[in-house]
Amino acid sequence: MGIKNLKYLINKYAKDAVCEKYLNSYENKVIAIDVSIYLYRFIYKNGEPLELLTKQIMRLLKNKVIPLYVFDGKPPKEKTEVLDERSERKKELFTRQLQIKILLERKDKPVIVSEEVEPGVEIEEITKVGPTIESKVGPTIESKDGSKDGLKEETDIDKQEQEIMEDLMKMSVDELKQELEKVEKRIIIINGTVIANCKKLFDLMGVPYIVANGEAESLCAKLIKKGLVYGCLSEDTDILANGGRYFIRNFNVNNNKVIEYDLEKVLEKFAVTYEQFMDICILCGCDYTGTIKNIGVEKAYKYVKQCKNIEGVIDFVNSENGKNLSKNKEARYAIPSNFNYQKARELFLTCGEDEDYDELKKLITLKSPNLDELLDYIEHDVKAVVFNDVRRNLVKFHNTLEKMNALTIDNFYKTV
Repeated sequence: MGIKNLKYLINKYAKDAVCEKYLNSYENKVIAIDVSIYLYRFIYKNGEPLELLTKQIMRLLKNKVIPLYVFDGKPPKEKTEVLDERSERKKELFTRQLQIKILLERKDKPVIVSEEVEPGVEIEEITKVGPTIESKVGPTIESKDGSKDGLKEETDIDKQEQEIMEDLMKMSVDELKQELEKVEKRIIIINGTVIANCKKLFDLMGVPYIVANGEAESLCAKLIKKGLVYGCLSEDTDILANGGRYFIRNFNVNNNKVIEYDLEKVLEKFAVTYEQFMDICILCGCDYTGTIKNIGVEKAYKYVKQCKNIEGVIDFVNSENGKNLSKNKEARYAIPSNFNYQKARELFLTCGEDEDYDELKKLITLKSPNLDELLDYIEHDVKAVVFNDVRRNLVKFHNTLEKMNALTIDNFYKTV
């Protein structure tokens, strides 16, 4: 998710910390890539990730940038609430998908009109009425323990869901098909098969990748701090909250421009320490804890600068609430029971500490691609995708490397 509205805050108060750059400005540098961000984006845009992932790799290599893809490991337990919310939203999408499919199936069935139909009523008008709501049907969902719940029928549909279903029933077949397409584009599942296919692609292209013990963005930030990579390519501002200096976003496979955020310049323009910046991020809203009601991004920035830290902000809001209550007014702020800001701080500060960086350093190596196997994999194993343009560019790119005998990282960057 990233830090809520942090980009807005930086663009307003630290505009000089943000600049547009060309990929070739990162020549000879290693850029860590939070791979899950792009898997979701590429699947949403293309239906599958490998074609656009291949194009991303090729664009980086052509600009003499070494990509290091970083996969997520096990998330901290503090993120459980956020993950549960995402799971619920996904279940709702599955339910809506099934509802639309049921309506489409029923609308496509021929309507039998009895002789009792009133004169003047057209068959088409009856067909448009659609089915009545008899039950709520949910899809098969895999539970946390790996078991699968069967299709469940519940007769107590709440008012909101009934209104949604009634709106769907008013749609024409074409409108329902358009709605189904929108819903299905939002149902994105990154499973073991997707991950395995990506790793195979990286292996065949000679591109390095690592799997974090925890979250990918935390490891990326630590890699930046240790000087093993220059920055992180992502769309998740958690990189900055984790202390990674260079956050690179807005990547497009069709051009060489990106947007870079410099954390040191952000701190300078905000006139805060990194610890205070981290507290601002926590108050804005992160994945590890709740937020104080009625403190948005602007107040988070203002109050931390004014009160020095979250403890000071809590004292301030308690004082303000006390003033309101003494005047028989409602308390303005509410600190939730799940506002565990101390743990959020700890997670941001200790990100990636349980990694073996000597071993990771050995993995950050660009190898020669295995062209024959790669083209065979693209052409035959990934049957759902047409890779003609990618295949053509891969051959051209690989032939260039072969002619220059660029089979090592040093040779590659000296000659290409």
